[in-house]
Amino acid sequence: MTKDDLRRVMKSELKALSTDDLKLKSQSIESALINYLDSLHHNTPLSVIGMYLPMRGEPQWNWSQWRQYSWRLSFPSPEGNFLTPFELPDSGIWVTEGESVAPDILVIPGLAFSTQGFRLGRGTGWYDKLLARFQPRLGCVGVCFDQQFGHEFLTDTHDQKMQMILTDLRMVMTS
Repeated sequence: MTKDDLRRVMKSELKALSTDDLKLKSQSIESALINYLDSLHHNTPLSVIGMYLPMRGEPQWNWSQWRQYSWRLSFPSPEGNFLTPFELPDSGIWVTEGESVAPDILVIPGLAFSTQGFRLGRGTGWYDKLLARFQPRLGCVGVCFDQQFGHEFLTDTHDQKMQMILTDLRMVMTS
């Protein structure tokens, strides 16, 4: 299956998820992610977590849960042809200007992930460009729903590998 074909299939499957399914699956991913980050934090203190603002069909976050941790959250923001992580202020207003931060770890959504940890995105290459510029010291966590994991597809030289894939049903270390 080509990347474009796989994108179409995944978008169709994600569109078919009910709001309740999306919420339950997202809660499972969020809980496992927070537990993973908390366990990492006990061994290697984390200061900045690179997150994303979810689109429909991507794991959703309950930001109020994140406030109890000392980590600062940063979010990608358009800057030229790249995404640069910026912090979201307490007011919750989207920031497109500000000081760039270097996340300790990045959490990245995808339409599909291979068992080797490669990510299939929406086809614009934004996250690949981000990862070419920022190498988080603790790597990248790909997040998706379980039906998006385990798809094999041809990779290009610019495709970046995740160190871990987290779904609503499993956590897979890829390196």
